Amino acid sequence: MAERADWDGTVAVVTGAAGGIGRATVAALLAGGAGVVAFDAVADGLEAARAAWNAGPRVQLVTGDVGEASDVAAAFAAAERTERPLAALAACAGIYRQTPVKDTTDEEWRQVLRVNLRGIFLCCRAAARAMVPRRAGAIVTMASGLGFSGARDRAAYGASKAGVAAFTKSLALELAPHGIRANAVAPGTLDTAMPRALPGRSEADVQQALRRNPLGRVGSPDDAADLILFLLSPRSSHITGQVVHINGGDFRP
Repeated sequence: MAERADWDGTVAVVTGAAGGIGRATVAALLAGGAGVVAFDAVADGLEAARAAWNAGPRVQLVTGDVGEASDVAAAFAAAERTERPLAALAACAGIYRQTPVKDTTDEEWRQVLRVNLRGIFLCCRAAARAMVPRRAGAIVTMASGLGFSGARDRAAYGASKAGVAAFTKSLALELAPHGIRANAVAPGTLDTAMPRALPGRSEADVQQALRRNPLGRVGSPDDAADLILFLLSPRSSHITGQVVHINGGDFRP
């Protein structure tokens, strides 16, 4: 759990804030005293999450598309209006598709990379522009174990997440002279809505995949949020340019 001293008086931007990992990350930042701009494409999901966060004016909701530059600009403008320094970006937004390469349409390929990779670029660029003048801040992006292992029928997703890992390493080298850190988190299968959204996958299939974990338990969004908060906090002040896997030891695609 974040310590209040880490975040009090600052603001963070969290993308994919209505989803499992993003929603848990917002809750953890709020518990640590941060103001949060919660950015997601699903307005209803944000409103439902706001009720659960119960944070009043310390959370600002912004509905938009991370792949659209004007929407990203609106999210960071909302952070600026809080008059708190931007301390953190947790770029958790992403989409998942499972389609063989021969059946992947141009539009599907474009959309996966637009959200998962272009969205990371746009948000990190905006964060860097806000953080560099202050010479402070930290960024965490969302990669995936599939960006390293590959997986059948998931070429677009894996390619986008491999791109996130490479982008984040380069970003870390660029920002290090300015005192800003950038790391990526690479989850395995966690107990979120994403593995349940795949066509043809039953709840029994999902539970079987989750039970195979070597640690003998299901990873949760809170597990990922704890790692994200650590990488954003001063407690990881000498960690940058890393891709940290969180999978309970299960490296299989």
